[in-house]
Amino acid sequence: MTAQQNSGKQSSRNSIKENRTMKMTNDRREGFLLRRKVNSCAAIVIAAILCGMTVVQAALIGDPLVALRFEEGSGTSTENLGSLGGSVAKGSNVSWTTDVPATYSTYSWKCGSYASGSVGNFSLPAMTNLSFVFWGKSHYKSGGYDNLFTGETISLYNVNQDLRVESTGGRSITLTNAFITGGGYKHYGFTYDSSAGVATLYMNGQVMVTESWTGTIPAATNDFTLFSTAISNPFHGHVDNFYMYDQVLSQQQVQSLMNRDQIPEPASLVLLVLGLGGLLNRRRFRC
Repeated sequence: MTAQQNSGKQSSRNSIKENRTMKMTNDRREGFLLRRKVNSCAAIVIAAILCGMTVVQAALIGDPLVALRFEEGSGTSTENLGSLGGSVAKGSNVSWTTDVPATYSTYSWKCGSYASGSVGNFSLPAMTNLSFVFWGKSHYKSGGYDNLFTGETISLYNVNQDLRVESTGGRSITLTNAFITGGGYKHYGFTYDSSAGVATLYMNGQVMVTESWTGTIPAATNDFTLFSTAISNPFHGHVDNFYMYDQVLSQQQVQSLMNRDQIPEPASLVLLVLGLGGLLNRRRFRC
């Protein structure tokens, strides 16, 4: 066989090898593109599911009746951002403070001595269901009824370090050792479901105690009083981010309010989608 013939056969082999390599390269590229399309679709589906969950959750948690965030930082009152409107006047011995439970909050209210009433100028409707949540911290043990808020139909106390909710008709529920002095901030929640006949107390998102309650909580006029002196003693401690609803919050919703992620903002959802897309598309093609 001549050198020319050998050269021709070698060129043919090289050509076949190049074609095979090119075909493998094209197959890999097509497979990569297909996987990227599938991953992108998956990201869109995940985002849609999360959006749907957000819409459902937003529909379940309505506007609060009372929303006191204490973010003003100065002045003689705090505005009720809830649907009832109005404001709560700050008593002479109640102060704005930067001692707060979490980074999303800047100010809270602190009561440190006796004779400091803080009166709200809005009324509560009759309610078959009720929920409220708040951050609280006690720094004094009086041994009596220290009032976080009081009213004609529903009241909240620190009774010798126990959290106690009372309503008309002899209804009450108590969480023992809820306000341990020096224990730092805790997140508290209360729900009343009249159809189930159950009242529930939460601490830091967990169910702590339940009691049998029945009937409607009656309406009250100009009823909301924080750090009240109505039963001689105000609550000695801090309160922040108090929300009241005329509906039954689930445990998940109580936890969501505690974590401040109740309803993700649209911008957060966009960032989520972009982040998922970027993560999935970082997979590089290799020949």
